[in-house]
Amino acid sequence: MTDKIYVVYGTTGEYSDRDEWPVKAFLAEVAAENFANELDNKATELGLHDGKLDYRATNVQLPMLRELDPNASCDYTGVQYNFYEVDLDNR
Repeated sequence: MTDKIYVVYGTTGEYSDRDEWPVKAFLAEVAAENFANELDNKATELGLHDGKLDYRATNVQLPMLRELDPNASCDYTGVQYNFYEVDLDNR
């Protein structure tokens, strides 16, 4: 039997300037989905989700997002969160 984990990750930027980082892993898919949604909702609430951001604004709001994601990053394109499934090797 192959176990699965679900990794929540954040992204910002586009093309060659795109940045992606892992945030947290979960054993349950629904938990990963809920956390990714929580992060997206927080980014939206702070005005960090959509593109065309003012860099000065991210200096104020980004630290608030880092309460949930210590490695959060954001450029003018905004920040988005999602998750993916990974096989867990139990050797």
